[in-house]
Amino acid sequence: MKSLWSSSDSRWKSKDKRFTPNLFWTIVVLGVCAFIFAGRFWANRNHHVFLTTISPEHTYSVVLRGDKGRPLIIPNQVRADVFKSGQPFISDIWLHSTGDSFDLSFEAGFPDVRWLDDNVLEFYRAQYYERGADLLQVENTETKTIKYLRVQAENKLLIFELRPASSVSVEIPAPRSDSQWIAVEGGFTDGSAIPFTSKSFDRRSRQQQHFTYQISVDASGATIASKS
Repeated sequence: MKSLWSSSDSRWKSKDKRFTPNLFWTIVVLGVCAFIFAGRFWANRNHHVFLTTISPEHTYSVVLRGDKGRPLIIPNQVRADVFKSGQPFISDIWLHSTGDSFDLSFEAGFPDVRWLDDNVLEFYRAQYYERGADLLQVENTETKTIKYLRVQAENKLLIFELRPASSVSVEIPAPRSDSQWIAVEGGFTDGSAIPFTSKSFDRRSRQQQHFTYQISVDASGATIASKS
């Protein structure tokens, strides 16, 4: 009897040894397939074009691609490619990221699009202006042309080809909280970068007043200040 049990146990151990490697490689293959599928899904989603807008004088066209909704598993991004007179001008400008379902999606936060000038594009939500607006002045104090700037407050702005000693004035929504947050980054036409810079301004004591802010850009980068 002992011999029979030993023989049976030996057969099960033999089968278990054959089964374990097979299970391992099955898991590996399934994992690789899932990784490839997720990678292709991510790549296709990042290249999905959902908006094309053209400036009033047809100088610039801006193409938005990515996923403007909330993510299920993989984070979403929205990026912009810019063309000037039909030719590639700027590629892969980051506009927005959504990490999980609790983050503000691009389509919820910035559903409206308008050109404020032939070289100034705004992404916004109309309701954000119901509390009024602040004034933002953007000035190029450098001796070379700014190729583009990405400016963010409650809205998002793309500004193209701001020449030396020139400036633009735009409205940004009055803040919905106790502070006005402004950020900027970009690049010059010679390829040098304008590093990301941000600043927050307290608005608790005078929330209903209109404020004026200024972004000044030179070779060292951008500075953000309140003029009110």
